[in-house]
Amino acid sequence: MKLDIKEADKIRVGIGFVTGRKNFKKVIKTYVENWGEYGHRKNKKIELHVIIAYDLNYTNAEKEDFIEVEDEINEFIDSVNFIRILNKSGLITNEEGNLVFGEGYGRKRNLISYWAIQNNIDYLLFIDDDEYPIAPAKILSDKLTWLGQNVLGTHLEHIKNANITAGYHCGYISPIPYIEFNEKISENDFKVFIEAISNDIVNWESIKSKLEEGKGATFADMNVLLNSQSKEIDEEFGGKWIAGSNVCLNLSCK
Repeated sequence: MKLDIKEADKIRVGIGFVTGRKNFKKVIKTYVENWGEYGHRKNKKIELHVIIAYDLNYTNAEKEDFIEVEDEINEFIDSVNFIRILNKSGLITNEEGNLVFGEGYGRKRNLISYWAIQNNIDYLLFIDDDEYPIAPAKILSDKLTWLGQNVLGTHLEHIKNANITAGYHCGYISPIPYIEFNEKISENDFKVFIEAISNDIVNWESIKSKLEEGKGATFADMNVLLNSQSKEIDEEFGGKWIAGSNVCLNLSCK
């Protein structure tokens, strides 16, 4: 699908989802309502183009689990068909297609990025399919309040002056069940389990601190929720490290 050349006074915003979860329709409908709440859907200076790359093997899903959603969705991308089209056009071989656009989260993001560049998208925002645009905050010590977040609007506010913007995670960042250690499950037993599944983000030090501070739940910082401020990411070991979504790419400087 190739879009028409945009009007000079409009910006084209791509919103990319990579998903294999059957409950994805609930996520995207929540975001559509969120964009309406913050006025993005009626903003004549913004064109919203939602791009979904779906994986039918992740939860043995069917195509209908993803494509029967609101009319606001512009493009659904099946990587198998996409690679076949590029192969027939002579642009890439099947081997090259599978390497760049095949299975896996990163490759499907490549797929969305390629579509966005080909269709003159200015800014491309990636959102995880398990992340709702709300955040839990503690207003009082014993009161939990869910607050909406203007994820899209905040990125658009700051991406004009950056190559990449990275937002805070929405929802519960780490909903780890709180465990009272005893003779059945000791702290060392749980430590061994966490170390066995650890990665760059999940490790025993980070999990232990969450259990001690919030009993397994991580709450949003009210200062962050109420103030749309940005800061430059500090460089570490020769680069700037970003984990997960939501991440926006500035394609207007390509």
